[in-house]
Amino acid sequence: MRNIIHYYPRAFVGNGGVTIAVWRFIEAFKNKGNNIWIAFDKSLDDKQPLEIKGTKRIKVKHFFNGRFSLPENFLKNFNKNTIVILHSGFLVRNIIVSLYALKIGAKAILVPHGCYDPILLKEKFLLKRIFIFIEKYIYKYLFFIQAFTEKDKKNIAKIFKNNRIEVIPVPIPVLNQSKFKKGKKNYFSYVGRYEMETKGLDLLIKTYEMLPNQLKIPIIMHGTNGKKTNINDVKNYVKEKKQQNYIKVLGPIYGHKKLNFIKSSYMTIQLSRWDCFPLSVFESIALGVPCLLSKNATISELIKKNKLGFITDLNIKSIIRKLIYIIRNKKKIINMIKKSYFIEKQLSSKAVKEKFYKKID
Repeated sequence: MRNIIHYYPRAFVGNGGVTIAVWRFIEAFKNKGNNIWIAFDKSLDDKQPLEIKGTKRIKVKHFFNGRFSLPENFLKNFNKNTIVILHSGFLVRNIIVSLYALKIGAKAILVPHGCYDPILLKEKFLLKRIFIFIEKYIYKYLFFIQAFTEKDKKNIAKIFKNNRIEVIPVPIPVLNQSKFKKGKKNYFSYVGRYEMETKGLDLLIKTYEMLPNQLKIPIIMHGTNGKKTNINDVKNYVKEKKQQNYIKVLGPIYGHKKLNFIKSSYMTIQLSRWDCFPLSVFESIALGVPCLLSKNATISELIKKNKLGFITDLNIKSIIRKLIYIIRNKKKIINMIKKSYFIEKQLSSKAVKEKFYKKID
């Protein structure tokens, strides 16, 4: 029997990609053979629609809404059979917890969630370099660092050259197609945060401004506010480029409604300037809906290799060429993913759990 602790203080706040991934891992590992805990900031104990029932809670003390963290000794009742999963780099609390795990002989695994991507390392450059200097020393004692893709692994390995780094992706649900609406509607789908620059929404809107009107298929977006930009920023930019007739910017969508929304679209579009493992893209693939993805995403090679969609450079001319090809070959592309066992064999909860256990045994 294993004791698995997911240390993610913001697990009960919001429904962003990291939060979704944390609960997906919990769901995958939760069975009769494991004890699963979620360690979270007790000041942020809100109702969480993604929560997996029966998960044990460990309330952890943090300060200033989680900005400064001094974890209590939540590992003190656990033994060497404990595995602590830490989420994201550049966090003092994860350094403290990894040292405590080392002290009692527990295994600690870091899941960076793409934070060591070269593009992201340019932001707050000096602060991140200071963190990396410390992390290189402290994290050399980690059991291993978990990457989501081979490209993600290469990015991490440039910093942690002496660490054991394993590729274990986020679990994706195997979806029963019969439970979803049949038939396609005339739109492209986007689901994600309204981060204008990070998610490449400015590029998509500029592309539509230049695309001939007779070729345009409506784009419908659903998402939550980002840190730097929000839904109103995107709406205003759409209005500025006079694309209100072709691009709808809507609020968040969850659960079965979200999956039906993606399933009914011709294709899901994610032109991110960086992205590690965009869950909505794999949910799209699980529903048999191909994607248009930027080459900057760490999953781009995987998508291209398995013929699950199209990859584009991040310049307007390249995006226009891809969109024109996709729109003109719409009927053929709808059936691009006829029947794929990719999710079931590589990314399902069962497959990910088996990969994980092989690495820790």
